[in-house]
Amino acid sequence: MWDGSLDKRAAHSRATKIPLSDAPSVGREFTNQFYAFYADIRQRVLTRLCRENASVVPQEILRCIQKLQDRVLFCAFCKDRRAKWRRQTRTPPSSRSLK
Repeated sequence: MWDGSLDKRAAHSRATKIPLSDAPSVGREFTNQFYAFYADIRQRVLTRLCRENASVVPQEILRCIQKLQDRVLFCAFCKDRRAKWRRQTRTPPSSRSLK
């Protein structure tokens, strides 16, 4: 189960400069750990909701779980992008700059 952190090699690589040749493998490792964690959450929630809602078709429960997970992930991504953008620009966008 993914605990929100990278393994020692990947965590160490984040704290230090890593050779460019190692960057893809560290990124893949993080992605694989994250999606394993993501799938584990989906399976646990599906199991519990199916048990507590026997009258609902499991495919419908899975569809709702997936939609909720996708929205949470999207919000987290947007929040992260906004924070990154703020660190880079230090000024909010104006409506004039979007025209």
